[in-house]
Amino acid sequence: MGLASGKFPAYIAAYGHPGNVTLVPRHGEAAFVAPYPVSLLPMSKETARRLSILWLRDIGQLAALPREAIISQFGREGKQLYVLAMGLDGRPVKPRQMPKSETVARQFDSAPPDRNRVDVVLHHLAEDLALRLEKRNSALHEVTLMLQLEGGKTQTEHLHLLHPIAGSGSIARTLQQLVERVKLSKDVAGLEVCAAHLVPNIPQQLELFTHRPGCGQIIDLARTLTARHGGCFYEASPDERDSLLPERRFRLLKVDAS
Repeated sequence: MGLASGKFPAYIAAYGHPGNVTLVPRHGEAAFVAPYPVSLLPMSKETARRLSILWLRDIGQLAALPREAIISQFGREGKQLYVLAMGLDGRPVKPRQMPKSETVARQFDSAPPDRNRVDVVLHHLAEDLALRLEKRNSALHEVTLMLQLEGGKTQTEHLHLLHPIAGSGSIARTLQQLVERVKLSKDVAGLEVCAAHLVPNIPQQLELFTHRPGCGQIIDLARTLTARHGGCFYEASPDERDSLLPERRFRLLKVDAS
């Protein structure tokens, strides 16, 4: 990493000291870039050839020449080269733009995929997508699942989410919802998932009792857990709300999820 008052001396600092952070002192840019080769300057091939013929190897040698002589030899490009050789660079910094979407894909081999295999692939795609979103600290509002069929045909399902998601578990559940909309056939050659409408991933503090999932989510979860562990689940129901003891403010009711 190189830090300087301009782009070119910062580039030289990063180029000449890889693996370190180098600070170029203000008003010392010309002396700093002087020992480096002129080939690091942005120039055309013809200008590079002519500088080689003139035996100008270092940036300091170019900076030592009269400004008018460089401009007369190389024109507008020479003027820019002289300014950079003096360690001055007033060009604005243009930040790189992150892609507006993230896409992950998997291809199947010759064996026809069944539903279990598709679910496994979807979980892998969700993990890959969550890792990409984590690297850019983003969450998705829109997700698109595209099934690639034999013969070049495709089938696409799209879902816009009210609240953004970024975790692999949430993404996997969303992809399974999209798969439920289509009838899987044996001619599926691959899957592709695209995350769009990306927004900053702002962490939210979860609360134990104020967050209540939808009734349908509770029923589905209770049925799944009952089938796995038996009917031993309870829900909290308000009871003595004005009681001084927190444990008397609610009572536990057994959930019948059969």
